[in-house]
Order: sequence, then C-alpha cells, then structure tokens
Amino acid sequence: MHNESETPLAALIEQIGGESQFNFLIRTFSESVLQDNELEVAFKGMNDAEALTDHMANLIKRVFGYKCKSSMTNSTIRGQIILRNYALFDLELRRSHLRKLQLHFEAAMRDSMVEGDVFEHCRDRFHDLCKIFDSRSRGLQKSSPSIMSINDPASIMIRAASDERLKGGLNDPARKKMVRPVSNDRFKGLLQQRSSSSTSILNDPAKIMMGRTASNELLKGLQRTSPSSRSTLDDRAKLLMARAASNRHLLPNAA
Repeated sequence: MHNESETPLAALIEQIGGESQFNFLIRTFSESVLQDNELEVAFKGMNDAEALTDHMANLIKRVFGYKCKSSMTNSTIRGQIILRNYALFDLELRRSHLRKLQLHFEAAMRDSMVEGDVFEHCRDRFHDLCKIFDSRSRGLQKSSPSIMSINDPASIMIRAASDERLKGGLNDPARKKMVRPVSNDRFKGLLQQRSSSSTSILNDPAKIMMGRTASNELLKGLQRTSPSSRSTLDDRAKLLMARAASNRHLLPNAA
C-alpha cells in the first residue's frame, strides 16, 4: 500500500521496487533497443546508451505520471509530452519499430522482476505512449511542413515560446540602442544626396563626350556589317541616339 499523498508516479515507482529498480528497468530497456539492428538505425544520432536512457527516463516518467488513462487522449497533454521530448518524437518511428519497442520494454520489465497488476499497468501505459509516437509519425509523413507548423500542438507551443523570446529581445534596452530609427529629415537628406550625386554624373562633360564617342563608333560599325545584321544594329543605334537626345533635353547645360 502506498501513501495517499504520493503522486501517481512516485506510487508506481515504489510498486516497481524503488527508484534504483526503475532506473535499472529503463537502462536495460535502452541498451536492448540499441542492440536491435533495426531500432539502432531508427534511433539515428542516439547511439549512446546513457543519453538514450536519460531521454527514455524523462519520457516514461512523464507518461506514467498521469493518474488517468484518459489523459493520453487530451490534445494539450499530448502536445506537452511531444514538446518536452521532441528529439524522440521527431524520429518518425514506424509501427514495426513501435512493436519492437513494446516487446523490448516488456522484456526489460521481466528482467526487473515487475509482475502482476503492476506489469499490466506499465504495459498499458507504454502502449498509450506508442500510440502517441504512431500518431506523430503519421502526421509527419502525411502532412506538409506548412500544415504541421499550423496544427501540431507541439509546434504551436514552440512558436509561442519563440514569440516570447522575440518580444523580450525587442524590449531589451541594449538592443534598442543598437537599432536607431532614421528620422524623416535624415531620410529626405539621404534622398537629396543620392539625387545630387546622380545629376552630377549626368552633367559631367567627360561622361557626355564618352557617350558621343561610343555612338560614333557604333555608327561606323554599322557601315561595315552585312545587310542582314545591319537592321538589328541599326535598331540598337537608334535606341542609343534617342536616349542621348533625351538626356540632352533633360540636361540643357550639358550640350
């Protein structure tokens, strides 16, 4: 019998045999997963038994910590479980992987002397966990990234946390000093400076002479080309001459 004031997780760990026995169960389970060739490939990047044990311990404790089985169907609770264990749920485990996980977990419970009603209760909760894995994996495979980013509870929570960090960064006094707004007067001054620079280039006699020389060279080239290609070059020359005339009209001082 456990104390009524104990949490569901604490009571379950006590029934398993205590914290050390529970840790032994999770470690045995994690090691057997990495010894399975198919699962070792599925758990890409998690080939360290100690790291996988930590991940699995956090995940299983969270799932086993809910008193009511109906909690596993609550979208908010499921979203929190996924969010806090995103590295595992992002693996896109297939159903064949999940069946193997369940078999390895049951074998680890037997090795840890978990029996009777406690065994059945833990197996049932782990089965609920596998359902969350399956639902998550099918969602990743069938939905586009844009749909998942909108509808996935875990993604929604991640975006909300990111928004909070962004707001905090914008309100940071040090950041405000770094990003100074440009006043209207300064903006107008920059525009005038840019316009003045462009006008000075167009009014430069040297630039105008270079343009006229280029036009003359083009006209000489037209006289040396064949009739078939002369029409194309003639069109280009007319365009350049029209542009030059337009510039002289806009800038009378440049004549």
